[in-house]
Order: sequence, then C-alpha cells, then structure tokens
Amino acid sequence: MRRTLTAAVALLTVAAIFVAVAAGGTGSARQPSGSPSRIGPGSPGWDQLDPAMQNAILNRPGYARGRGTRHRVGIDIKGADPFGYQLVHGRDATDAGSATFCCWDSWDITRAGAKVEVTNPRITLTSEGGRGQSQLTIRERIEWTPLSDGWSVFKGTWKVVGRSGAGAYSGFKGHGLVAGTWAPETDPNRMLRLRLTGFLNR
Repeated sequence: MRRTLTAAVALLTVAAIFVAVAAGGTGSARQPSGSPSRIGPGSPGWDQLDPAMQNAILNRPGYARGRGTRHRVGIDIKGADPFGYQLVHGRDATDAGSATFCCWDSWDITRAGAKVEVTNPRITLTSEGGRGQSQLTIRERIEWTPLSDGWSVFKGTWKVVGRSGAGAYSGFKGHGLVAGTWAPETDPNRMLRLRLTGFLNR
C-alpha cells in the first residue's frame, strides 16, 4: 500500500513539473493578443523600405489594431503656386483650401542599381471654415524619376507631423502613400499634380 502511494505521489510530482515547464516555455514565446506591429512610418529602417513594401505593410489586415478608428481619405493638391488642395472622405469632398511647401532636404539613394533623388518636403494645408482657420502639417518622403521630356514623376509616403493639426484638424494623426507628376521647368504654366491616399484619425 505504501509503495503504491509513494509511486502515485511521485507520478503527480513529475506531472506537475512537466506542466509548469511547458506553460513557462510556451508563455515566453507568446505574443500579447492584439498587440500592434511596431513597423510603420517613423520606425527605424522604415525609410529604407521600397514603397511597394511600405504599401503592403500599411494596408495589411490588422495594421490598425489598437490605433482607434481610422478614416480612409484622399488629398488632391494641384496648381502652379499658389497650390490648392481638396480633401475627400468617401465620395464627398469634405474640405478645401491652400497648400504650401517648404523646408525639405534632398539626397540620393541607390534603387535597383540606379541613383534616385529623395526629398522630404513639409506641406501645410490651410482652410477657412466655421471654426476659423484650420491647418494640417504633413511631411513627405518621395522618390523622383525624371523623364526625358522634362516631366518628373514621384512616389513615396506621408505622415502628419507637428502638433497634429489646428482648428478642425486639432488632434489628428495620419499616414499613407503619395504619388504625383510635375511639369517641366520650361513650361510657363508649370503644374503640379499630387495625390495623397491613406488614413486620418484622432
């Protein structure tokens, strides 16, 4: 009888140790449920990714988890300085005003063996409405491709910077993708056409 009890206790002890070790090992490798990825605009190494890879990361399922409600928007900027903009949410244009560019750096990177110019202009969108003047400040990172006839095409990413907006844009954050074209310098009506797509949220 004593031998039977001793054996049973020993088996229970071994089983308890096995369960504890297994639980500890599994727990150390488990990610917290619902934790968002840290890869995104502003994270280390983000600017070195190809725009196609940035697009895949920004639009993958679950990227917005834990970031609050996001609103998909489009921002069209065009003109020949002064520039105008229109913000579209869904099918409706929800805001319009002026756009100014300033404060950029320019540098070169190598992409697929070719030299590519990169710039990071700051865009300020300003509109007048019932709440007075509203502003949203955006920082781009764009890669330029010059064409043989003097036109330039570009693509890249954008994100809201500064104090996250003022007036109707107060507290806004956002990021997304950008693409556009710019006419040659020899064109007397040199037009810029810029399209930003992405998300805005408070």
